[in-house]
Amino acid sequence: MIYLALALLFNVIVSSVLKLFPRYEINSLQAISVNYAVCVVTGIVFTDTNPFTVAVLGTSWLPWALATGVVFIGIFYLMAYCTKVEGMAATVIANKLSLVIPVAFSMMVYGETTGIIKGTGLLMALPAVYLTTMSGKARPGTFRFGWVTLLFFLSGGLDTLMNFITTTFLDTPFDRSGCTILTFATASVSGFLIATYQIIAGKAKPALKNLFAGIVLGVPNFFSIYFLVQGLHSKVFQSSATIPILNISILVATALVAIVIFRERTNKWQAAGLGLAIISILMIALGDGVH
Repeated sequence: MIYLALALLFNVIVSSVLKLFPRYEINSLQAISVNYAVCVVTGIVFTDTNPFTVAVLGTSWLPWALATGVVFIGIFYLMAYCTKVEGMAATVIANKLSLVIPVAFSMMVYGETTGIIKGTGLLMALPAVYLTTMSGKARPGTFRFGWVTLLFFLSGGLDTLMNFITTTFLDTPFDRSGCTILTFATASVSGFLIATYQIIAGKAKPALKNLFAGIVLGVPNFFSIYFLVQGLHSKVFQSSATIPILNISILVATALVAIVIFRERTNKWQAAGLGLAIISILMIALGDGVH
């Protein structure tokens, strides 16, 4: 449970830092690229693991770490953009409700237990996403296939991929730390290549504030993923329950931060979606092992 609590804490910090990017006109791509480089350094120092050796070429998880790193930079940039245009609460809700994808995967592929309570919770999560992605100008019956919806599906796919990698390949502490560090390294290199292109093309300018923002973001971001991997490996709960338990906690905590600290307002549809989300994810978590 301690791993899930720590993953919750650092995920909320990451979401809060991202919320500040528009206020200080931070270039998200540059800051996120630096963030991942900081994640690499933090990981090496904290875990005393150096995956940058010839021996790592023989690991079964190396191709997966490289592929996940590329996906990371795309989703993190999308989260930053959605936070800017849709608000912190809506972005985090859509991101965390994407748990229906990895949960369904775990039940179908790994044969994890399900039942009426958990199944009902999964079904209720879908209208919750429908409601929470409605802006103030949206009307009932209008589904917005926009950035937040895209984030929902991509985040669910990434969670599924991470669960698969952790369950299938990461048996030792070196595997778990090394794979996490190399994933961040790949994301950083990918981000820097894109950022460099933008600078050369005159679409962006480098700034020290972007470097500083990336450093501030990097440390909590490493721990948010590191403790998630540890929590999945600990198997205190089935993965089809671990992800909902973590996501509902992040959902509630981040929404409270958005309302209390950042003074975000939610319309009636988003408020209804948030309430439905809490009920649906609690049902999934409490239904673990209940038939």
